[in-house]
Amino acid sequence: MIRPEPPWSEEAELSVLGAMLINVDAITIARELLDDSAFYREGNRLIFRAMGRLCGRGKIVDAVTLSDELKTAGQLDDAGGMTYLAQLVDAVPTADNIEHHCRMLIEKKTRRKIIEGAGKLVRATENGSQPALIREQLLELASVGDGLGGGSKMERLSRSLSELRQNPENLKSPEPLTRLAYRGRTTLLVGREKGGKSTTSRAASSHVSAGRAFLGEHLRAGRVLYAAFEEHVADVVRGFEDFGAAPDDVFLLERIDTAPLETLRREVAHIKPDLIVIDTLSAYAKSLGLESSDSTGWTQAMAGLTQLARDSKAAVLILHHAKKSDGRYRDSTAIGAGVDAILTMFSDDTDSSVRRIKGLARWPFRDFAIRLIGESGASDDPLRFELAEGELSLDARVLLDVQRNPGTTTNGVIGRVVGQTKRIKEALDRFEAESTIVNRKNGQANAWFALNQVTPEEAVLGEPVSREDPQGNKPEAVYGNAGVGARFPFAPLGA
Repeated sequence: MIRPEPPWSEEAELSVLGAMLINVDAITIARELLDDSAFYREGNRLIFRAMGRLCGRGKIVDAVTLSDELKTAGQLDDAGGMTYLAQLVDAVPTADNIEHHCRMLIEKKTRRKIIEGAGKLVRATENGSQPALIREQLLELASVGDGLGGGSKMERLSRSLSELRQNPENLKSPEPLTRLAYRGRTTLLVGREKGGKSTTSRAASSHVSAGRAFLGEHLRAGRVLYAAFEEHVADVVRGFEDFGAAPDDVFLLERIDTAPLETLRREVAHIKPDLIVIDTLSAYAKSLGLESSDSTGWTQAMAGLTQLARDSKAAVLILHHAKKSDGRYRDSTAIGAGVDAILTMFSDDTDSSVRRIKGLARWPFRDFAIRLIGESGASDDPLRFELAEGELSLDARVLLDVQRNPGTTTNGVIGRVVGQTKRIKEALDRFEAESTIVNRKNGQANAWFALNQVTPEEAVLGEPVSREDPQGNKPEAVYGNAGVGARFPFAPLGA
C-alpha cells in the first residue's frame, strides 16, 4: 500500500526561506514564529538552521554567506546546492507576505503531527493498550489540533508597545492611495444603486494604474485588482477605457464560484495589487451564502477582507448599496464595525451632477464633493472627475497655507493643513522644485514663502510665478502636475 505524501507546501517553504534571504525583518519574524521542524523538506531544515547560526553570530544572511555556512558544515549538497540557493533568491519579489507563509507552514506541520498522533492512537487501540494510555494520547492529539489555523505554541501573539514603536510605520497615519482608499486598510464606499460609486471607483482605479493625479492628488502608479461581480464585463471594460486606465495594470475578477476569500488571496498573491476593489459586497456575500441577519457570518467575512488588506498592504475598497430610507449601508452593523473607514456618497440637494462624500474613519477625514464632467468616448472632452466648486486639493491647501503664513516652518504647515505628513512634505518639495515657493532657511528651520512675497533677488530662483490675469482678477499660480493645465485661486496676501 502506497502511503500519501504528508501535508506540506513546497511553495510556502520556498517563500519563507526566500523572504529571509532578501529582508532582515523577515528573518526576525520567521525565527519568532517557526523552528526547523516547521519545514518538511530536510534540505530546507538545514538552510533554516544555517540562517539561524549566522544570525546568532551577528552575520549578514545572504546567498553568499549562507552557501559558505552550509559548505563549512558539509551540508551544501544535502541542502540542494548552489542551484537551489539561487532558486530561493528568485522565489519571492517581496517579503511582505512572510507572516502568512509562516502560518501556512505551522498549519502544515500541525496536520503532519495530527496524522502521526492519530496513527499512534489507532495502533494503541488495536493493540489493546491500557485505557489510561489511550486517554493520554487523545489529550495529546487534541492539544496538537490547537495549531490548526496558523496558531502554535511557539508563536508569541502579543508584543509590547515598545516593540511596536520600533517600526516607524506604526507611528504614521494611513497612507492614502487615493481619497477613497488607504494602504493596508479597508474602506466601505456606500451609495444608492446607479448612484455613481462604481463609476467613481473605476475612475480612481484607472488613475492609480496610470499613475496620474486624481481629484488634485498625486498618485503613484500601481496595479489594480477589480472584482466586478455584478456588471457585464463589457460595461466594466468600457468604463476603464473612458478613464484612460493602463490596460496591463488593471486585472478583472468576474466571478467567484467557491472559497471566495481563498480565491482573492490567490489572485492577490499572483498579481500583487496596490488597490483591490470589491464591486459589490452584496455579490461577494452571496458567494458566501450570507443572509442579511447573519451577524456572525458578516463579522467573519469582513475580518477576512481586513486581514487581506493587512497581509498584502494593499488598499481594499468595498462597494456596498445604501438603504433608501436613510442612505446608510444595508444589512448587518457588523459590516461597518469590520472596516477601517466608511464613506457615504449621496447626491447634492441643489446640483444633481454633484456627489458629496462624507466619511467616518479611524483617522481624521476631510469630506469632499465631486462632479463628473466630459463625455464617454470623446477625445476632446473625455470623462473625468473634478472636485466640486469650493473644494481644494491637498496641494492647493498647502500652497494657500504658505501664502497666508509667510515664513512658516514645515511643521507649521503640517499643523494647520489636514492631510498626511508625508504628502504635505512632498507638496512643499514639488512647489519648491517648480519655483512656486522658496525656502529661506532660518538656521536649521525651514522658512517657506510664496514667490510673490519675496523680491526676485531674495528668491534667487527667478521671477515670481504669481501674476494678474488680463481681466484683473485675483493672482493665480500655475500649478503643474495636478492635471493638464490645472489652476486654482491663489488667495491674496493676508486673506
